Amino acid sequence: MTTSGSIDFDLSAALIVQEALEMCGIGQEGEDITADMEARGLRSLNLILKAWQADPRLWLKTEGTETMVQGQSAYTLTPRPLRILSVRRQIGDAEVPMSEMSRDDYFSLPNKTSQGLPVQWYYDPQQSTGVLYVWQNPNATAMTLNYTYVRSIEDIDSNANTADVPAEWLEALTLSLAAKLAMKQVSDLQRRLELKQDAAIAVENVRKLDRDTASVFLQPCA
Repeated sequence: MTTSGSIDFDLSAALIVQEALEMCGIGQEGEDITADMEARGLRSLNLILKAWQADPRLWLKTEGTETMVQGQSAYTLTPRPLRILSVRRQIGDAEVPMSEMSRDDYFSLPNKTSQGLPVQWYYDPQQSTGVLYVWQNPNATAMTLNYTYVRSIEDIDSNANTADVPAEWLEALTLSLAAKLAMKQVSDLQRRLELKQDAAIAVENVRKLDRDTASVFLQPCA
């Protein structure tokens, strides 16, 4: 007896909704899942995925780069990062970390047009665009901004789409959807509580894989 050698298991959005409804006792034993049920399930699935963005996952952290323009302080980033975690200024092969500023600190600067080596940054995440501000404005053209950011989870636009999550998160996602659908479609309070608890346990368990295991070293200032 041999293993499959395959690790590409995934579920379409339609199958996630079907699985979640079955956990709620709907769609079992040949009972039809209507188009309206599926549409409601897809809507709830998107709401869960968007809510999950509030807690940055390792698999949502990625890298971006932006070429700086001499004298320019603001850079519109596409796609819009949810959050920027760190920014480095690169000249040639050398990267230097920059310091984050608050919104008040940046907009309180008395001279936002001064040029020099950019040493600080502020990120303004608006609804449709994100703007990264640097200070000072670059005084040369051969500079690059490298940044680590949290990206958005992609929408599910059809039941044929797969969820933009790693495979190990599918169980937690399906249980979370079942718990959400049960609030509207399951009259048994005990079953609703069981699904809510199962979902919370599944999310907590998979989050154990979603942690940076590198050690953090702190040393006092000289």
